[in-house]
Amino acid sequence: MRIVIAALGMVWIAAWLAGCQTVPPAPPLASCTEATAMPVAAEALDGHPDSYVHRCVRFTGVLAGRVIHDRIESVYRFPTDSRVPAIAAYGATTALDDALNTRARVEVVGLASSCAQIAHDAPSGSMILGGCHVLLGAAITVTKLTVLDAAPPRIVDPASPHAELAREDLAAVGADARAAIDAWFAAARAHDLAKMRTLVKYMPDDIHGLTVPPETALHVSYFRYRGKWPARDVACVCTQASCDGQWPIALLDIEPQAPWPYSCVVIAPDGHVDIYW
Repeated sequence: MRIVIAALGMVWIAAWLAGCQTVPPAPPLASCTEATAMPVAAEALDGHPDSYVHRCVRFTGVLAGRVIHDRIESVYRFPTDSRVPAIAAYGATTALDDALNTRARVEVVGLASSCAQIAHDAPSGSMILGGCHVLLGAAITVTKLTVLDAAPPRIVDPASPHAELAREDLAAVGADARAAIDAWFAAARAHDLAKMRTLVKYMPDDIHGLTVPPETALHVSYFRYRGKWPARDVACVCTQASCDGQWPIALLDIEPQAPWPYSCVVIAPDGHVDIYW
């Protein structure tokens, strides 16, 4: 929380400085189309955001929860490495803004900016709805978003340097945690939303996406967390015929917004189940 507050403070200072600089006026968003967009590399936009403020651009990248990266490796580095190239994304419409909350390889058309400029242009606080609440650099207001691949991009090699989940024998799990895991997946398979709500401490308003198909085999795979955040182990069930070679290697691979071939729940240190958002 302190990091986010400090980042926001730096953004507002930068916004004040942005107001002292001369930038080209922002054209109408409707005028920023594929036909008028200037091709640019995501790395260039990230490295020199002030050079592109209020210019209509087009580029490809990996979208991950309102932040666009140059490559999939950057997605995995981003939570713990602020030097990773990243562009804060905002939607020009409500539908586009909602579409940004996922992971996909995308082509983006939009009006380039910077987090400082967005804070200056929209001081009402709307800037925190996009990636600028954790970034200080480049930003873009998306006018067209094209998903290039149906499956969300990810790394699946458990030996990857980005891996933070290690598979472990379920026998090592304590009895209380195992009971909570079994109860959760049984309720998820039965689509018993009322029961699911009683099993976790922090429940999102909409949990329909957390259920699993009725034919799901409840063979639980357990993963020890070995990352840099407070310890949170993970339990998953496969929702298709096999998940061999497809299990998650990191916590960001279990975010419920993406269509994974598995369903997972976090095991808190005190043994209760929780949802990773």
